[in-house]
Amino acid sequence: MRLPNGYGSVKKLSGKRRRPWIVEKTICWETNFKTGKIKQKKQIIGYFATKKDALEALAAFNTNPYDLTNDTITLEDCYNKWSDRKYEKIADKTVTSYKAAWKHLLPLANVPIKQIKTDALQQIIDTCKRSSATQLNIKCVMNGCFEYAMQNDIIDRNYSHFVKVEYTEAVINRIPYSHEEINKLWELVRTDNLLSAKILLILLYTGMRVNELLKMPHECCDLRERFLNIKHSKTKAGVRMVPIHDSIFPLIKEFYDKNKPTLIVNDTGAIVRYNNFVARDYKKLNELIKTEHHLHDTRHTFISQAKELNLDSVYIKKIVGHELDSVTEKVYTHVPFATLRSEINKLHY
Repeated sequence: MRLPNGYGSVKKLSGKRRRPWIVEKTICWETNFKTGKIKQKKQIIGYFATKKDALEALAAFNTNPYDLTNDTITLEDCYNKWSDRKYEKIADKTVTSYKAAWKHLLPLANVPIKQIKTDALQQIIDTCKRSSATQLNIKCVMNGCFEYAMQNDIIDRNYSHFVKVEYTEAVINRIPYSHEEINKLWELVRTDNLLSAKILLILLYTGMRVNELLKMPHECCDLRERFLNIKHSKTKAGVRMVPIHDSIFPLIKEFYDKNKPTLIVNDTGAIVRYNNFVARDYKKLNELIKTEHHLHDTRHTFISQAKELNLDSVYIKKIVGHELDSVTEKVYTHVPFATLRSEINKLHY
């Protein structure tokens, strides 16, 4: 299909390229006074993996044109273009974090991105009095802006790569669940069949991270061999098989028998989402057992109780997905699963 005159052009470049489709726009016409010929002067809008993406980018540019002269394109121009695409693909919680991070970059918003170097970016981080998590979000936004500028030939170096973030987080005091509190959870399961109490007990007897459990696909639960298979994790050690403790086997089987895409579902068969669980179910559960815990306290409780009972530290690290430290520990890499299952059943509250 031929594009209208003055609309811009989309064409495929030769050779093997990750983004072979180029989008260009005529910005002016130049006359060669020697030959008398008039020639278009084009500016590149960007490179894209598919023709569809290229046409969408050209349509977006024509709907909302911006200055294609590299020397005047600001950090804010790049942020707007980067965020328009990025925010459609990430969770709302992450979007909120990135928008808050962008506010810290406002002192540089109107500066042409070609003029922004490492020192200016580092100063934003160094003067930010927030946590290192916030500073990392700021750096992510920086990187997004600079990556967009590089992809569109506005700059040739990403200075955000040189920005340093120091980790100076305060240690959070974790409070283990008491035996009395855990007994109350079992009582809520017996008397009220309470979903949140079941989830918490599974966490307390596996040492799993909350989202590892809530996002677990149904097929990753093996009742015959009695394990939960965590195939995706933020660390290499986190990819593991977690043995199912005998005490929680009936709870796991109850969820499994519902045969839904995820193992953990609510009474209507719907996915239990982290944000809803924390804001509503877990908050109510804390009120019912008259305590003030954080969800990660379940993992801390599991590890603390395992240490108190003198369970093998290497086996526990493998169960909870902690990195093995010493060369000696790493000899234990191939521990028979039956050994881990036996070890976890020594745990009691």
